[in-house]
Amino acid sequence: MEPARTHDVAAALRSEAGRFPEWFRSSVDALATISTQLASDRGAAFYGDERQELGPQELFDAEDARRAVRNVELVAELCGQLLSEIQADQ
Repeated sequence: MEPARTHDVAAALRSEAGRFPEWFRSSVDALATISTQLASDRGAAFYGDERQELGPQELFDAEDARRAVRNVELVAELCGQLLSEIQADQ
């Protein structure tokens, strides 16, 4: 598969879900949602919202940061398990 040329890989995850083991496939929707949310927040986290004249620190709070960290930890855990399984099969 060609690497995604976007920060949001939700569409690629969903279209390629059949290539993953069932245990990972069952998490694809959650992973896709996380991808879309993080990609959406990325620009605002760097630059803020120019239309509203708000900086990043005014758009996000500590709970947003905790949510992002929890989501990234989940993604890392699932991807780590997937990679371990692939390596074990080789």
